[in-house]
Amino acid sequence: MRNLFCGLAFVVLAAPVLNHAQLKKADRPVFRSVKRVTNDCRTFLKIFPDGKPLPDDEKFPITVEQMGAAAACKAYIEGVQDEEMENAFGEKYHPVPSRLESFGTLVNTFIKYADDHPEQGDFAASTLLEKSMRLIVETQNKPRMK
Repeated sequence: MRNLFCGLAFVVLAAPVLNHAQLKKADRPVFRSVKRVTNDCRTFLKIFPDGKPLPDDEKFPITVEQMGAAAACKAYIEGVQDEEMENAFGEKYHPVPSRLESFGTLVNTFIKYADDHPEQGDFAASTLLEKSMRLIVETQNKPRMK
């Protein structure tokens, strides 16, 4: 039994390395593509149009698949945000709870950017999320004409 476990562990742990050996110089593995996350986020916006939870007294008929897609969108974006924070603050920090106040804006910007750049549909969604976040910051920091 132990040998079977060790063999399975080797296969699972070695699989990324073995696949990496087959990659060409310009190849980049993608776990969640722009197309996939965009589809999940379109579903998210159908359920949560402004990116915020519905009031407790409001009911909305949704399927399990729709809830899964909406949760996948939210979890992916929050995971990318956590990685950005990790890069900004380093490995040693004291975590404090936070919320992404502009979640709806980010989802809408991401979808719009993806729609405007269909040639990037197979890219890693994190790549376009980063570009979308930069667009939001640039737009918010532009001087306004009087």
